[in-house]
Amino acid sequence: MGMIYNQYGGEKFIDPEEEAMRKRILEGVKEKKDHLNKKLKDMQETKARELTFGEKAVGITFNPGGNPIVNAIKEQYAKTIDLLYEARELTTNGDMKRMLSVAITEAQTSQMWAVKAVTWQY
Repeated sequence: MGMIYNQYGGEKFIDPEEEAMRKRILEGVKEKKDHLNKKLKDMQETKARELTFGEKAVGITFNPGGNPIVNAIKEQYAKTIDLLYEARELTTNGDMKRMLSVAITEAQTSQMWAVKAVTWQY
């Protein structure tokens, strides 16, 4: 059985299940802290350099819930949008520019729906 001290210095025996729960809670807090520190470091590194067109288009630095799936979705869509943007910049064909612009817009729309889906809580 574990032992803790109350505010007056007296000993108090606690139930092993209660002690195990306390340890799990502390471990969870530590994991959350580590996750938030990593997220902060990643955001600082991203902000330290100029964002690509695709990163700006998907709002790569905006993920208030810190959801790693949201980060992965945004990273993949940013890469796709960057490819489409580069192709649009390289062509002189007006029809191709228009189609690539539509593709960029649709990729942004798809990314937003994907984020909505993985963060849906209702």
